[in-house]
Amino acid sequence: MNGDVVYPKSVKPGDTIGLVMPSSMIDQATLDKVLQAANNLGVKCKIGNAMSRAIRLFTAQQSGTIDQLWATLSVNERSEYEHYIGSGYMAGSPRGRAEDINNFFADDEVQAIWCLRGGYSSSQIMPYLDYELIRSHPKQLLGYSDITNVINGMFRQTSVVTYHAPMLAPNFTKSELLEDGQVDGYTLSYFGQLIMSDWDEVELTNPTGIPMQTLVPGQADGQIVGGNLSVLARAVGTPYLPQTSGRIVFLEEVKTHVVLCDMALTELEQAGFFTNIRGLILGDFTECHNRTGYDKCQNWLVDRVLRNHFAGSPFPVVSGVKIGHDKHSMTIPIGANCHMDADRQQIIVSRKS
Repeated sequence: MNGDVVYPKSVKPGDTIGLVMPSSMIDQATLDKVLQAANNLGVKCKIGNAMSRAIRLFTAQQSGTIDQLWATLSVNERSEYEHYIGSGYMAGSPRGRAEDINNFFADDEVQAIWCLRGGYSSSQIMPYLDYELIRSHPKQLLGYSDITNVINGMFRQTSVVTYHAPMLAPNFTKSELLEDGQVDGYTLSYFGQLIMSDWDEVELTNPTGIPMQTLVPGQADGQIVGGNLSVLARAVGTPYLPQTSGRIVFLEEVKTHVVLCDMALTELEQAGFFTNIRGLILGDFTECHNRTGYDKCQNWLVDRVLRNHFAGSPFPVVSGVKIGHDKHSMTIPIGANCHMDADRQQIIVSRKS
């Protein structure tokens, strides 16, 4: 998509948010927690039709009451349950999930669209999104992990800035991502600055005591794109992989064997993903393990894989940045301008070119 970058409006207290599930499922109990978390942020919520239907069916499955509900379901609902929802990892049909997003972009009452969680299968919805509608009604859309497809594909197709940002279902409700039952202050601070405030320039720094590392020195400027390594590798050859030439790229990963990380990086390299990029930011590679059972492989760890791929790069590289699947996680505006200084371990995002 050619044309000027469009920055959607920030979210303000009292605004209405459209909640969507482009990938995997939550149940009613988790939705109740999500709605409370949204209320704590001072925003109101609308729930998409496909999402509401999927939660109803998935909750019945999880509670063991799907058989009692079955007689009340339409033929289409039964088909959707059998083909998608019953698997537990898809939040309904691809077309239905996409329609929830399209409908919220067209809904004047909705100021922003927030994805509730990642998971698997967001790639299925990409052909069904109405990119002309999205371009003509720009609104904030956020998510990460499997939502990497949506935030990068949408920016590529529309030039509307999207956000690699914490999501309500995991980051605001999941006990292991909370701090004493509350949203981590570091995570909430960047969410507040970039999602719920008007911003011009924000410096992205790690929490105190967690240093970044310089892998390759140097400075770079360019628009920033990126996200989950595995999802990006699977998007090679599609029109939704972000265009990276002349840009700064960031990567993160979670619970993936280092051998698969290595393969994904190799696939992206051979597809030209890193050709002519300006700089690289390596985020968290959370619980990326090496449990092969072979003693000769035990020293093959993710830091070594990353160094093997990037230590000799012609562009600056900084690693250890708090982007990803940890309770400490910064927010990144996809498509914004970025200045990185690997020597000083400094990252600044701004609206200025």
